[in-house]
Amino acid sequence: MLKNIFSLSLMLLCNLCLQAQDQLTNPKFTPKTGLKASYLGSITYPGAKIGIELPVLVKQVTKSNGSKIVLKERYLTANVGFYHHPDFHDNLMLNVEWQMRRQGTKRGWFGEWAPNIGYSRTFLDGTAYEKDASGNIVQNKGAGHNMFMFGVSGGFGYDFSKTQNLPMKAFCKASVMGFAPFNTFLYPRPSFELGVVYTPTSFLKTKPKVVVKNKQS
Repeated sequence: MLKNIFSLSLMLLCNLCLQAQDQLTNPKFTPKTGLKASYLGSITYPGAKIGIELPVLVKQVTKSNGSKIVLKERYLTANVGFYHHPDFHDNLMLNVEWQMRRQGTKRGWFGEWAPNIGYSRTFLDGTAYEKDASGNIVQNKGAGHNMFMFGVSGGFGYDFSKTQNLPMKAFCKASVMGFAPFNTFLYPRPSFELGVVYTPTSFLKTKPKVVVKNKQS
């Protein structure tokens, strides 16, 4: 009898361990790769931005009573952006962001912020001239600046997959972009974004690192 009880207890313990391992490796909520498109600019200059966000890490924090699950998601995002500043310049930008997003699972609202670095190439809005090797004044059709770009952004959004089973997020965020060197100075520029993220299930599947935690309430 004692041998049977011991064997049954050992089987139950192994089953619980397997369930716990399955929870760690297969969390209930896993972020997906997303395709991003947004309006980028301000009142005085229009622009656009497209990119892709790749999930790297997700922390799924569950309260002890199971009433609330919080997701802390981390993405590596690559973007191409452009804006036109009338009578100043056009700016083509390439950058990468480390995106930190926090959201619940019962409601679709989320908050996020992201530092970024990249490359900027401006093209002067107007006719520019320069001296050639012979000292003649000629038109420079590609006049502009090559600059290092950096900045930070933050905002909020709504994940429709949490409430309406739609593979889409909408977001709005403000940002400050810095460019250097700009005529030997640092050139800051505030802007805002309004856009969407499309997360098709079959597109570029990734396996982000998963951490599942139970938090005492």
